[in-house]
Amino acid sequence: MGDQRINSFGIGGEIEMRSGLIYQKKQINGSWVHLGLGTYDEAEMLRIIWPNGSSQTEFAELGYDSKILNEQTLKGSCPWLFAYNGEEINFVTDFIWRSPLGLRINAQATAGVVQTEDRVKIRGDQLVKKDGYYELRITADLWETHFFDHISLMTVDHPEGTEFYIDERFTIPAPDLSVRPTAPPQQVASVIDDSGKDVSEVVSKIDQDYLYHFDYTKYQGVAKDHYIEIDIGDKAPKNGSLWLLANGWVRPTDSSINFAISQGSRPGSTRVEP
Repeated sequence: MGDQRINSFGIGGEIEMRSGLIYQKKQINGSWVHLGLGTYDEAEMLRIIWPNGSSQTEFAELGYDSKILNEQTLKGSCPWLFAYNGEEINFVTDFIWRSPLGLRINAQATAGVVQTEDRVKIRGDQLVKKDGYYELRITADLWETHFFDHISLMTVDHPEGTEFYIDERFTIPAPDLSVRPTAPPQQVASVIDDSGKDVSEVVSKIDQDYLYHFDYTKYQGVAKDHYIEIDIGDKAPKNGSLWLLANGWVRPTDSSINFAISQGSRPGSTRVEP
């Protein structure tokens, strides 16, 4: 179904062709774009700038009646954090979601940056010394530019038999980034999805097997309304603070998608309710 960043025929984009000394550049105005090859059997190179600004270059099978397919993958993403875990450099998480400079939230306005500091948790088993040093890598793998003023590690020394967590959500208003010590987490009694199915087994352990029982819409990052019901059970503490801990990921919208939603007939909304 795509994510509606690019219309079906790429109308509004541009295409460039080069073969020998021949060079042409045309706007994509329909399902077909005619490029003259002269005496050449095929083009040596095609470069397409799609309507969302992403580029694609093709070098093979570019003769008469050629069809070009653009697979809509993520074009932008926050930086990714990798760490040496004693055996290999392994992915930890992405971060600085909280400060998206220039993120367009609709056709008129950009998102206000309400927080410029971010913290993420790196477990002890995710970071092991190598030749006396801790090795971490921050990568910018997709179509965004990242700005850092300061990066540091903070060691959290917590009592044996306890855990600690940081609120890593991107929410408005911004969450408290304090380190929160807890007792060892306990499993909830049961989790039921909105169709009445028991999905407790799916959410009972962190194994990259996520619950995604909802239906997608035609826009990346926008799902149809859905919910789950959580029974914390009788073993939950009766006194003191009680925290519901969850681990997961989201595939968000981006500026192009938000712009499209704001100009269409479908209302866009994102909410998480307790």
